[in-house]
Amino acid sequence: MITNVYSGTDNVTWSRGKHTLKAGAEFRKYIAPEQFTQYLRGDYEYTSAAGYLLDATPDYQAIRSLGRPVYYGDQIASYSYLQDTWRVRQNLTLDLGLRYEYTTVPVGMRSQELNAPASVPGLLTFAAPKASPTGFAPRVGLAFNPDRSAKTVIRAGFGLSYDVIFDNLGLNAVPPQFSTLISLDPGGSNFLKNGGITESQALVGMTPADARAATTYFIPNQTLPYALNWNLGVQRVFAKDYTLEVRYLGTRGVHLLQQLQLDRQSPVTATQDIPTYMSQPSLATLASLPLTVGGLRAKGSLLPVYANAGFSSTLTSFQPTGWSLYNGLSVQLNRRFSKDLQFQTAYTWSHNLDNSTAELASTFLTPRRAQDSTNLSAEKASSALDRRQRLSLSMIYEVPLFRKSRNWAVRNILGNWEVAPIYTYESPEYFTVLSGLDSNLNNDSASDRTIVNPGGTAGTGSGVYGLDRNGNHIAANAATAQVNTIVAYVATNSHARYIEAGPAAFATAGRNTEPTRPIDNIDVSLIKHFRLPGREGARLDIAMQAFNLLNHAQFVPGSINNAQFTSTATGGVMGYVTASSPAFNNPSFVFNSNARVVQITAKLFF
Repeated sequence: MITNVYSGTDNVTWSRGKHTLKAGAEFRKYIAPEQFTQYLRGDYEYTSAAGYLLDATPDYQAIRSLGRPVYYGDQIASYSYLQDTWRVRQNLTLDLGLRYEYTTVPVGMRSQELNAPASVPGLLTFAAPKASPTGFAPRVGLAFNPDRSAKTVIRAGFGLSYDVIFDNLGLNAVPPQFSTLISLDPGGSNFLKNGGITESQALVGMTPADARAATTYFIPNQTLPYALNWNLGVQRVFAKDYTLEVRYLGTRGVHLLQQLQLDRQSPVTATQDIPTYMSQPSLATLASLPLTVGGLRAKGSLLPVYANAGFSSTLTSFQPTGWSLYNGLSVQLNRRFSKDLQFQTAYTWSHNLDNSTAELASTFLTPRRAQDSTNLSAEKASSALDRRQRLSLSMIYEVPLFRKSRNWAVRNILGNWEVAPIYTYESPEYFTVLSGLDSNLNNDSASDRTIVNPGGTAGTGSGVYGLDRNGNHIAANAATAQVNTIVAYVATNSHARYIEAGPAAFATAGRNTEPTRPIDNIDVSLIKHFRLPGREGARLDIAMQAFNLLNHAQFVPGSINNAQFTSTATGGVMGYVTASSPAFNNPSFVFNSNARVVQITAKLFF
């Protein structure tokens, strides 16, 4: 992707009495062509080797995008603000501000109007999405010194800030006139022999019926995501060198983008499903069961209003239905550098709730889509970003021995040492336990969860096998025709907490219920300062840095000591979160141990 940005900025500040006013404006024009086609070569995934060897249509996922259009992220953005810093009294200052943002819809997203023939009045209108004109963001802050000293200050604030709608969402949502996504149901034969999904399956005609049948994305009018932030903090200086601060922060995310499948529903409910037993039922019980997987599958997953309108493919849309709520309380104690020592101690308790976290396939630990797009209330849970407890201790200590010696050699060889340890503890990320099957029969297996066995052993998972009315055993991922005869499932391990939900079984587990592993880490830096002769202030520093000093194996998703992105979207992560997998909840199968790393660096100051 090549992005050219042309911008102009102007800021003005003026003061009058107790007021200091600031105003500014910025204008940007983006020129951003990009060519990317998701699933260009096809994405074919099986849940068993047997399905692959028998050349069946993949039972987990069989999709391919046909066509290679150029997406244009060209758009215009403008930002302006006005802020007044008002010194109400000597010990009270108020900040009042208002910001306004307006961003046009990218050219690539506006190309949805080419798909106007697919529009259905009262249901969906495929037009160029409209930009949101309501980007007003007020901000209020105060600083108050209650005892008119420089030792105590109370700060509070409230603000609203907008996020952007990024190009990836439009890049994957081009109209079928440019590109189309083909998705096949399992059960076919000679899949790879016939070339998988081929160009011959691309859209040929362009009647309204053809357009609706080939449409796989819908882009609504822009509703900008925004966050409401509120905070209160008290800071106190004592004993000259120490500062104690207690802070509360709350954040509410509103209109966050959430990936939904608009036209899909689940025919499986708590009262209309295939039961799962902890031990094998009798033949009489099996004979009395009224439902089969095939009978529930025949009900179909397309919502009638879309099916009757002619939409037959899964219709994906990024809707502003996501939300988040964060509350955090932190305590921090600082000691400024004095008498060779500086340290900082901080503890945070927080809780982050949401109904969605990732819009795209950036992680399998928390699926990007809801299990059922018609039941978003079931998605409320602790966020993938939730870290309930965090403690950090850091220190810088300059060893005083020999540092003031008049002998240059003694001072620079035996003295001038500095040590800087850091200790971090962080609560684990939680993940969603999956069945790895299309349990609720809505044509989407990516988000389907499991059945919770309340008496099961924590952190354990189990697969299931199916039974027909004659008591024959059938694998949950067998050929569709066999699975359709199943009337009941039996857990292979009745002592497990999470039981795989076979096709047409009703999942009872929520999002993000199982913890990964916590971070418990020590890093340390040992620095040697050499004062160079002949030039005042010249210095050579040689440092040894040990990350994870104790070489404590920490199999966590991500990094233990920095914010560098670590992908958890590939590899064995799917096995880690799937209840029936041998790798379930075994982080050593999937994640890096974050083994100790030692590095030596040198810096020359002159």
